[in-house]
Amino acid sequence: MPEHVSRSRDDASLSAEGDVEQAVSLLSLVNVLLRRRWLIAVCTLIGLLLSGRSKVFSDRTYTSTTSFVPAAARAPSNLSGLAAQLGIGIQAGDPSQSPQFYVELLTSREVLRPVVLQKFSVKTPTGITAKNLVEWYGLNEKAPENATSEAISELRNRLDIKTSFKTGIVTMKATDASPLIAQEINRRLLEQVSLFNEGRRQQRAAAEREFTASQLAESDAQLRTAERRMSDFLELNRDFRAPKLALERERLQRDVLMRQELYTATAQAYQQVKIEELRNAPSISIIEPPELPVVGNARGLAKSIVLGALVGFMIGALLAILREYFLKTQVVRPEEGREFRALKRALWSDLRSPLSAMRRRKPKPPSAL
Repeated sequence: MPEHVSRSRDDASLSAEGDVEQAVSLLSLVNVLLRRRWLIAVCTLIGLLLSGRSKVFSDRTYTSTTSFVPAAARAPSNLSGLAAQLGIGIQAGDPSQSPQFYVELLTSREVLRPVVLQKFSVKTPTGITAKNLVEWYGLNEKAPENATSEAISELRNRLDIKTSFKTGIVTMKATDASPLIAQEINRRLLEQVSLFNEGRRQQRAAAEREFTASQLAESDAQLRTAERRMSDFLELNRDFRAPKLALERERLQRDVLMRQELYTATAQAYQQVKIEELRNAPSISIIEPPELPVVGNARGLAKSIVLGALVGFMIGALLAILREYFLKTQVVRPEEGREFRALKRALWSDLRSPLSAMRRRKPKPPSAL
């Protein structure tokens, strides 16, 4: 028989033996699981009961939803064009019109801190009382600053804020054990956003007004100077037929016209920023006002039960495999079994009296010669 044919048969027989051993090992594992089925069943049942109990006895939560869109940006004022003429760069865009800006704003401490510290009307068994979120979350026994910081973190975890880049709509969800508190949180968050935008708009308008007022005064002074030079020229020169005099008159007239245009643009910008400072238009348009949730959120009982049963089954299977391994070790290698039992007894003894164990392990001093 050729050598390569014999080698091929040997390889095929080794492969077949490996497949058989793998199948036997898998079958042995299944046999172990079936043999210890009651242990696995008990662990699975314990995991199922523990996970189900945690969900059944947990407090039901409610989620209030609201949505809004940033108000349309107003037409740009003459201030940008005026600043460009003067060589001053002013950013024309307004980042507060970006929906992503509101996602960051609604989770900032500047907005959440007033919401946390404001009082809510809470219904208790003794009647209606006023509490803030620090007291509502049970943090009032801690130091004020730590309690406020933890309440802000807790409120931030209970908020779910998303934005649609296609439509620009910002959706905000607040979750709480009380449906009224969840609705009130959304309402006060909208109020804080409006107050923030109002203060920011007034601050920006005041800065623009101061800038345009200074530029208006400067433009007026420059215009008066140009007009005075033109008047002096006309009083001294009655005849403009000379080429140099005609050229000088045109130059002075162009300067006066340019100063007049600059003064007119500055005056218009000044009036516009004064109106903007007093304007009381809403900065956001509410699409869906904060709703009062009627139905509580799902507790996720089925998902929790399935996950708990799966974890219990895995723990039971692991215990069954370990128990089977120790039993086989005691039969096949009795000396390892005896050593394991001795070490286990020593471990329990050390755990019961750790001080005695430390004294036993303390090295003895060398004996005197």
